[in-house]
Amino acid sequence: MHDPIDIKPIETATPAQIAHIFVQSWKQGYRGLVSDTYLDNLEEEELVQKWESWLEIVQPGYVAFIEGKPAGFISCGPIRTRPPGDKGIVPLYAWEIYALYVHPDYWRRGIGKALIQRIAEDLKEKRARSLVLWVIKKNSRALPLYESLGGQRIGKVKKEVGGMMVEESAIGWRDTDVILESLK
Repeated sequence: MHDPIDIKPIETATPAQIAHIFVQSWKQGYRGLVSDTYLDNLEEEELVQKWESWLEIVQPGYVAFIEGKPAGFISCGPIRTRPPGDKGIVPLYAWEIYALYVHPDYWRRGIGKALIQRIAEDLKEKRARSLVLWVIKKNSRALPLYESLGGQRIGKVKKEVGGMMVEESAIGWRDTDVILESLK
């Protein structure tokens, strides 16, 4: 039995706490998927200022707390990176998850699901339900989670991450009610 997950607005965490979750998640979760040198050189202190500015613009965003400690976070906003083929004036997917990271000490406790559920609830309240996120195609930890929540692979791109070319998959939900239904 795991401790309860407490989801709060992202501004309840400090930029340093967000940077810590981000760096630790990358260093363990992306080992073997991107350059080890890039991961070894990630520094929390260098990312604090970035997160200070980001936390002012991401909405909605949430932090998951376990026993009062920040364990993971999610940030979302209007779509920035449209999937290939989504070329119309009005995008097929209106919202994008920009970041979803869970500290490795808290993996496999349902935090990712809880954070995605909160975003889906938020979007439902806004009557804006289509959602997309980008994930490294070989990320065998994240892809099954998104697919278990009804996400569909809707496109892919190659992109440089830390000096290495990786393939990213777009995971999309035309209606985030699918997420909420999958969690019942």
